[in-house]
Amino acid sequence: MGLILAFVRVLFLTLLLVWFADAGANNGYRVFNVKKFGAVSDGKTENSKAFLKAWTEACRWHGRAMVLIPRGVYILDSVLFLGECNGYMAFILKGVLKPKRSLQTCDQWITFRYIKGFLLGGGGTVDGEGYKYWNRITETRVHPKREGQSYKINQQPERPRVTLRLYSLEARTFIFLKSNAAPGMESVLGSMGGKGSLTESVVGVTVKDCTFNGTSDGARIKTWASSTTGFASNFIYENIRMMNVGNPIIIDQDYCPYPPCDMKNPSRIQIKDITFNNIWGTSESDVAVTLNCSRTVPCKNIRLKDINLVPW
Repeated sequence: MGLILAFVRVLFLTLLLVWFADAGANNGYRVFNVKKFGAVSDGKTENSKAFLKAWTEACRWHGRAMVLIPRGVYILDSVLFLGECNGYMAFILKGVLKPKRSLQTCDQWITFRYIKGFLLGGGGTVDGEGYKYWNRITETRVHPKREGQSYKINQQPERPRVTLRLYSLEARTFIFLKSNAAPGMESVLGSMGGKGSLTESVVGVTVKDCTFNGTSDGARIKTWASSTTGFASNFIYENIRMMNVGNPIIIDQDYCPYPPCDMKNPSRIQIKDITFNNIWGTSESDVAVTLNCSRTVPCKNIRLKDINLVPW
């Protein structure tokens, strides 16, 4: 009997150590692997239902939850990941996401909405295959009040369009870290102050250790003309290489993608405490740095240091 009890104790301690080791390896996150919910990484099977099942279960978890996409190629239809969730969420992409062919008629591919506390990372690839399916220029958009961490995004040079949007209720820090943006992509804060929006603010955005290759824009902050009130502050763009980028550094507070716009009333979004540091490479346009700030609430504390951009 004593031998059995000793064995049970050893087994319990072993399982406990394994549990702690697993939790430590995942930084305390409970892991929800999309493959356990039916996802197939063969580059042919459509996986949006499996991804949503994994997300829903993770969202219900009271604590840190990680939706894990292992290595492999996953086809996705247009998908919306909704909060509010019961804890901090992480979407860790180690594989490759590609769109379903029917997405050529869809404006949004992957959307995260109403999330408090969000990490987006993993070093995987979002490959929109824009030259095949899309007919407008691509942006990775950081919309007001969200947080995350980034990954690799690949696009093709001809007429690409993939919109991956992040929406949530509260944000501190959106991190674009050690990423590669290929033709058609850009690092964008926007579009703040659009029609129907209330007061909007984004605080703490870091974009660093990145390469932008053949993109339409690089480090870009944009707000709508005639916008609502709000502010964007404490941004750092650092250690970034530009390779034949259309607008390497740009602040645009007269953003108007769908004319006509009310250009008589300037943007009321205050942009302040922005740092562009150690940015080098080639610009496709003659004007490598554009600071088009609001006439009503001018930009404050815009710092440019060690900028070395030359015509391509």
